[in-house]
Amino acid sequence: MYKMRHIATSHEGSVFLTAEFKKKVFCWNLNTYELIAEFNTVLDFGGKRLDVSEDGTRCVAAAYSRHGVSMYNALTGSVVWIRKDIKKTQFIKFNPSNEKIYIGIDGKSMVTVNKTDGSDDEKIKSATEVYFDASLSEPIYLKGQNQVIGNGLKITCPTFAFLDVQPIGSGVVLSAVCSELMYYDYAKKKIVWRITPKENEHFLKIAYSAKNCMVYSILYKYNVPREEPYYFLYGISTLDGSIKFIFPLPIGSCEFGFAQGATKLICSSGEIIGLSGAEPELIHKINWD
Repeated sequence: MYKMRHIATSHEGSVFLTAEFKKKVFCWNLNTYELIAEFNTVLDFGGKRLDVSEDGTRCVAAAYSRHGVSMYNALTGSVVWIRKDIKKTQFIKFNPSNEKIYIGIDGKSMVTVNKTDGSDDEKIKSATEVYFDASLSEPIYLKGQNQVIGNGLKITCPTFAFLDVQPIGSGVVLSAVCSELMYYDYAKKKIVWRITPKENEHFLKIAYSAKNCMVYSILYKYNVPREEPYYFLYGISTLDGSIKFIFPLPIGSCEFGFAQGATKLICSSGEIIGLSGAEPELIHKINWD
């Protein structure tokens, strides 16, 4: 049922990446939806081991064990550099300026490497994932699975793990396993709105649209029949947390990627959902075959 199991997007870039399970990666034009290139990589399934640079020219993929981390030309698939010595990668991410790559290593500190040649840059103690917002000078980190730190804040998860973190300049939106979607305001130093899901539901991926002043989040109903929608896109006002719409996402999708300033949502079953208007709309359907 699930055709693509990895989707990698940048904030404003014009390409996105998909992969079915491991190794082979596909690079797509986000404006024409045409396939640009397909090539083999070291990609393993699991974790967040695939990313694309903001300018769309570079792809980085990682394996958990012996193959390490590799950089590729996203438009041709040619290898730029290889770091076989970096093992147990669970998370990999370009910073917005494309200068460095953040690598979260299972059971160890996060490391950063130079985009150009893969050389070591720095170690970031206890961090496992990193999140960026264009208006912030410093990134925000996930420590372990249950603590968000950085930019003067320290937030502990109400359950055992955060699922996603989205800085939005004036604050940060967080989702947690079997818990609320919440917005922490930096100036007020407190959570100013929350959305509480029903039993057997929680919010997964989060994105922010500065254009629409909206937070988008995907809710997962994890105890419903598979023949009815079980992923829903929520559109939420950043100002007060009011829900503007709830949109059922295609049955058969299991992964999602927000792109072009959260004006498009890419679904792993091939649907591209436009988010520029007041309501989401299907704007294209890609046949992955």
